[in-house]
Amino acid sequence: MKTLLTSGCVNQRGAGHDNQYVGAYAIFPYEGKWQAQRHEKGRWLDLTDLRSDTENAAFNYAHDHYLSEQNKTYPHTR
Repeated sequence: MKTLLTSGCVNQRGAGHDNQYVGAYAIFPYEGKWQAQRHEKGRWLDLTDLRSDTENAAFNYAHDHYLSEQNKTYPHTR
């Protein structure tokens, strides 16, 4: 079972019509640990080679990654 954290589109033009679309994150168990991935350009990519001991730790890693990406795009909005 996967837990999805999706961000949607960051402006009003709509997903798929906007190069600012962030995509989705997935957190799921893998080989006894938890893995975090990001969907980007039609593929699922690992956020890190490290695996988390808990689902919450993997979720927090994905959330921090999302915030980091948002800060790169919009550095003065926070």
